[in-house]
Amino acid sequence: MKKIMLAFFLCFSSGLLFAQTTQKKMESKAAQPEMKHDMKHECYMMKEHAVMHCTGNDATLQKTSVKLKNGSVLTADGKLTNEKGVSTLLKDGQCVMLSGEIGDYEAMHKEMKEIHNH
Repeated sequence: MKKIMLAFFLCFSSGLLFAQTTQKKMESKAAQPEMKHDMKHECYMMKEHAVMHCTGNDATLQKTSVKLKNGSVLTADGKLTNEKGVSTLLKDGQCVMLSGEIGDYEAMHKEMKEIHNH
């Protein structure tokens, strides 16, 4: 009889412990804000013959070469070389995304603002 009572007590107490940890997990998940689409974007733009690194609304002068996600390398003077060795020199007003996509700075950022405003 003692063994049965002990087994019952152990099952009951482990159930209580599990219920408490589950409740804490649910509370911590509820307390966290819902993840929203990242409002910051990152790109490199050519402005007045200098490469600027843009993150969100901030732009800083890029002084070193950087490797993009697609394997292309962008130098501080605006020369973009892809993995095949083909080079393109960015012109003032052009923007290159981390994916290697080149486009007009104003047009690309207008699209970004429209996406984030919806």
